[in-house]
Amino acid sequence: MKILTSIFRANFFRLLSVMVLLSGVSALPAQDKTDSDDDEGTMPELGIYVPREEEFVNLRIVDGHFELYFLDKEKKVIKPVFNTAILRYENIARKDRDERVTLRLTSGGGHQYLTSGRVIKPPFKFWVNFIFKDSDDPDKKVSLGRHRLMQ
Repeated sequence: MKILTSIFRANFFRLLSVMVLLSGVSALPAQDKTDSDDDEGTMPELGIYVPREEEFVNLRIVDGHFELYFLDKEKKVIKPVFNTAILRYENIARKDRDERVTLRLTSGGGHQYLTSGRVIKPPFKFWVNFIFKDSDDPDKKVSLGRHRLMQ
């Protein structure tokens, strides 16, 4: 009888600990969902930073979506220069065919940026090509070339 009681007790606590883990109960504090470190518009380092004239373009993947930010010399977020971008990407790890996604202007977290509704599948190892459409002249396109994104 003592053996059955000890086996039951050991398995009961294992089962209880698994249930607690699966229920999502955590002793860790909840993380803030905002991208911004402070009110000055700086962003945490993530993705790739591509120089463009007097500024930078930052491409990152957040919650499975591409997000493209325009940054000044000090890498503070500024209003997007373009309203639309076409992003051509190829997954290096999976050797997939090239895919294209259109990024459109949106806002969130106190910033304006370009994003797409398409969910991007991991692993996040891509060759990416940026093509921006000029807001004033739709026929004019600006390319930033090919870059490697490893996130």
